[in-house]
Amino acid sequence: MYRKLQKEEPVERQTSSYKRFFSTEKKKKGECDRIQIKIENTHLNIDRGSFEGSIGAAEEAIQSFADHHEISYKSLGHGNATLIVQGMEHGITPYGIDISMMLKFCNIDESQLTQKLDI
Repeated sequence: MYRKLQKEEPVERQTSSYKRFFSTEKKKKGECDRIQIKIENTHLNIDRGSFEGSIGAAEEAIQSFADHHEISYKSLGHGNATLIVQGMEHGITPYGIDISMMLKFCNIDESQLTQKLDI
């Protein structure tokens, strides 16, 4: 009356057609496109964006500024927020903040953020 169920072999998906949509480039070890700054009420993630200077120098400069000045972040929902830097309010969209934007908010000159090489 009852038959034993036969196990069917799983059907393999053809993923080769999907591979062309994804980049095959891999990041170098230690390379990062985002920095994280600690401010009074949260951590602020800042994307690299079009910034071409030293990310380490930018992170150090922004964190130093944040340690000595008032910066706060207030979420408004749906990816929108208000970033307050020394009393000045800046509207943040769901696209986020990049390093160049944050340097402008902090009045830090990008040209001063070059790495000095000791010879």
